[in-house]
Amino acid sequence: MTDQEKLSEVQGYLLSEFPGSKIEVKYEPRERIHVYNILHEGKSHRAILTEAFLSVCEASQIPATLEEFTLAEHLREMGATAVVVTTEGLKLEGE
Repeated sequence: MTDQEKLSEVQGYLLSEFPGSKIEVKYEPRERIHVYNILHEGKSHRAILTEAFLSVCEASQIPATLEEFTLAEHLREMGATAVVVTTEGLKLEGE
C-alpha cells in the first residue's frame, strides 16, 4: 500500500462524516504530520495525523480505526481545536 492510498482513505472517512465539506490537506515534514482542515457548514475543524499512525495502519484499516477512535465526534465537539491522531488514540494539539 502506498502512502497516497492511506491518505485517500483518511480523506474518504472525513468526507463520509462531513458530507459536502471542503477539505484542505498539507504535510508538515519537520513535524512528520498531515494536517486536514475541514470546512463544514460554516465551521472549521482540524485533524492532525501523525506519520507514526499512518505507518502502522494498513490503508483498508484506516476508516475503521478512525471510527473506533471516534475522530469525527471529537472534531465536532472540539470545533477549531485540533485533534491529533496517534498510534495510541486521540489527543488535543499541545497535549
